[in-house]
Amino acid sequence: MEEKKSIKMSLGTIICCIIILLLIVAILGIYFYYNNLTKTIIGSDKNMITAEDFKGYIETKGFNVHKEDEINNISSTLKAGIKNAYFTEKNDKDDFRINFFEFKDESNVMYQYYQAVLGTETNNNGMFAENLEKSLNHTKYSAVSNGNYIVISRIKDTLVWGTINSENKKDLDNIIKDLGY
Repeated sequence: MEEKKSIKMSLGTIICCIIILLLIVAILGIYFYYNNLTKTIIGSDKNMITAEDFKGYIETKGFNVHKEDEINNISSTLKAGIKNAYFTEKNDKDDFRINFFEFKDESNVMYQYYQAVLGTETNNNGMFAENLEKSLNHTKYSAVSNGNYIVISRIKDTLVWGTINSENKKDLDNIIKDLGY
């Protein structure tokens, strides 16, 4: 006859193993829940475009692109942090402008982003509607103020700043979306 071997475990050892297993499952559950919640609330990274990508795309949409002539009209503080910039206007719409800035580093772009938002809020005469989006490397502000629709969107060290008559805001939204901002 064969002998059956049995492993004897105390009740305390069994309970201890069950508690350890439950703790591992709970920790993994919290980890996966937090990661999904963070991506849902904060969003994920966005990819910035280069100044040349912006120029190429925006010209296909019928914009006149200026590089140097308007850069001299901006403040020396802003100019000092700029690595590259394009200023545009739409041929058939005087009120449709989109500007692209690439900054030397992220601290410069953050400063200019908040200055632009503050300037928009200060100059609105109290009548505006606004929206703010944030993700890991992206911040986007949009507002309707004095009949104009304004979008200021930042990804890493780049900034896209557009304005249009609020009646045509979808035109600006479509371009901002196509650019990935």
